[in-house]
Amino acid sequence: MKIKINGKETFFEKRTLLAEALKSAGFSVPLYCSGRGVCKRCAVYANGELSERTESEKELPVGVRLACKTYAEGDCEISVIEGESLPVLCFEKLPPHESIEGYAIAVDVGTTTLAAVLLRDGRAVDFRCTQNPHVSLGADVLTRTGANGEDLRNAIKDLTEDFFNTASVTRLCVCANTAMLYLLTGNDTSPLKTSPFTVNEHFGKYVDVGLPIPAYIPNVISAFVGADALCGILLCEILACGGDFLLCDIGTNCETACRKDEKTVCASAAAGSAFGEIGVPSELIKALYHLKCAGAIDKNGALSEESDLVYDGKAEISERGDFLLASDVFRLITDKAALRTAIDFVCDCKYPERVFVSGAVGAEETENAMKGIGLLPHGANVEFLQNSALAGA
Repeated sequence: MKIKINGKETFFEKRTLLAEALKSAGFSVPLYCSGRGVCKRCAVYANGELSERTESEKELPVGVRLACKTYAEGDCEISVIEGESLPVLCFEKLPPHESIEGYAIAVDVGTTTLAAVLLRDGRAVDFRCTQNPHVSLGADVLTRTGANGEDLRNAIKDLTEDFFNTASVTRLCVCANTAMLYLLTGNDTSPLKTSPFTVNEHFGKYVDVGLPIPAYIPNVISAFVGADALCGILLCEILACGGDFLLCDIGTNCETACRKDEKTVCASAAAGSAFGEIGVPSELIKALYHLKCAGAIDKNGALSEESDLVYDGKAEISERGDFLLASDVFRLITDKAALRTAIDFVCDCKYPERVFVSGAVGAEETENAMKGIGLLPHGANVEFLQNSALAGA
């Protein structure tokens, strides 16, 4: 049978999982949930002779399938999604920058995802995102410090190429955590690897990053609170109109910032690897809350064998048969605890009523779960921003 992938024909002799077809054609397939259909990161456009939709795919748009769950049963065509299925910031939350005329680009170099937005006269008109080329090296920042910066520059060049080709761009802002910025600009990352984690370059200036125009890189705050966190704080200050707030950015790496009594305190949490490697944060948070409410987790954070949901060292988290291993649950609990510790630290255990949550989380049920597992204070008024760094940039 013939499978056409992004216009190129490939041939297979038998029924083939789309993920396997993509891998054989040289595509990187992000299977953060180990092919359980939970994370939705492997979504592709597909049509032709395909297997029936699974329960994991019921809510996906027409023509979008999960590569980890869909089989090619005859001739078909696949178009790889360059990040369109990932959360996109609700830019309508932002007031337009009426003083800015012409075209501008903002780029967020995330540890897992690279995202870029094209603006015209201060309003967002187009969006792109793709996977960070260094994802295979590891989930946390320290595993990336020896990576090749040229790969990162090329990925950003590819990501923004259409923007530069179709618009007369005059302004460019690039934000990222400190390690990503050091790699991008060719700075020595060794001071970031060991105590006292010295920052030798604070940026806050224009830098040549291999794009048609120099990029403005905002200041980094510390070795593990970078320019992306600063941009997120800027966004929250605009939305909060100068009032108090707590920002919690949940992703592969987690940062928190609390603005209170005209002072902002920031921290980076030793958390996020579980969220980045096991699946989408919102689904994992809801799964953890589900297990807690069902009595499937004991007071020590271990799976309770007395629960009907627990068997063979794993916990069932949905009627579809999705499950988490005991080791997954332990990592999620410890990562959650690290992030809550950072929140308590920056707030000094006195929490602002207004809480902004950034990252791949959202919806009311996620908010209830975040409070239910003790990640956020119960009285918090939560607003979801998705990519606060990109919007702030």
